[in-house]
Amino acid sequence: MRLIGQTILACLQDHRLHVQAISALQEAINADLAFTLMDLTVEAEAIGLKIRFEPQRALVVAAHPVDNHSSLEQFRIPDPHKDGRLSVFLNVVSGLSRQLLMPMGAYVIGPFTLAGEMVGVQVLAEKSILDQKFAAALLDYTVEVGVVYARALAESGAALVAVLEPTAVILSPRSFTQLVLPRLHRLCEEISAAGAVPVLHICGKSTHLLSAMTQSGAQGLSLDSQVNFPEIATRVPPGIVLIGNLAPVDVLMQGDHQTVITAANSLLKAMEPFPNNPKGRVPRAMPVGE
Repeated sequence: MRLIGQTILACLQDHRLHVQAISALQEAINADLAFTLMDLTVEAEAIGLKIRFEPQRALVVAAHPVDNHSSLEQFRIPDPHKDGRLSVFLNVVSGLSRQLLMPMGAYVIGPFTLAGEMVGVQVLAEKSILDQKFAAALLDYTVEVGVVYARALAESGAALVAVLEPTAVILSPRSFTQLVLPRLHRLCEEISAAGAVPVLHICGKSTHLLSAMTQSGAQGLSLDSQVNFPEIATRVPPGIVLIGNLAPVDVLMQGDHQTVITAANSLLKAMEPFPNNPKGRVPRAMPVGE
């Protein structure tokens, strides 16, 4: 966004500026694939939640109005082409998929994370234990929101759709398997059926959920820098691609040129014995000059 002199808010509201920003980035770094900007509020806004807008900050949900079955019943499945800013992202995907000569990726919020936006994360954690019937009904709704939007993203030209499920990291393996995994599996199946590649991202120390994540139907697992790839690689089937996982702040944002190259080559070297990459081989290491 700095490359084109625009704010976060402007790019998240105007698909033309959004396309310009991603195009400028691709011209600068010549990446192997492109993704839209990430916005964890776009589905929440489309279903009617109030969003706090600030020019240079990530958008956040301002209120969590759902606390029981009757308050949930007022919500409907949004139309990706009409409600909120969903159409902004559809236009970004279609525009960039025509313009760029690489695969285009997009994001959809995970069912548990959208549920947390609706009721608040603390309340959702409590409901997951004390009122599982309500929690299940809530996730049955949120996964349908994700399915409809993910299909539209794939139809607009997204080659990959990454399911963002950061809030699920708070769950135990048992709760995740019972409550979230069936909905993630449905969402990943729908993404695959629509012709795109499903990827699952969970932030933080997600190792305790790894076994269930490999059963989600995702063809790629995007894991945080707090997860040790060489340690967990033996637990991931070779057909599932591991994505990541350099530290985005300490290395990529705050590190200098050599810090990034050293960290990337170190990770590549550590992962040489494992087949969890798209072509069954490790990409070449980067010399200092690149």
